[in-house]
Amino acid sequence: MKHILLFIILLFLFETCFPIDPERIRSSHFQDGKYHNIEEDVRLNKNFFRSYVGKF
Repeated sequence: MKHILLFIILLFLFETCFPIDPERIRSSHFQDGKYHNIEEDVRLNKNFFRSYVGKF
């Protein structure tokens, strides 16, 4: 029971810190669960670290 509760808490914290950005998933560069051309995302200032780490 403790392990399940710990797993749920960790999952919730992960989702809170790194939410899925629907705009990026709809991107033509996102295929098969990976980004194939992230240069355009960087050019548009959609860098992963800048968008998520900058929140803190």
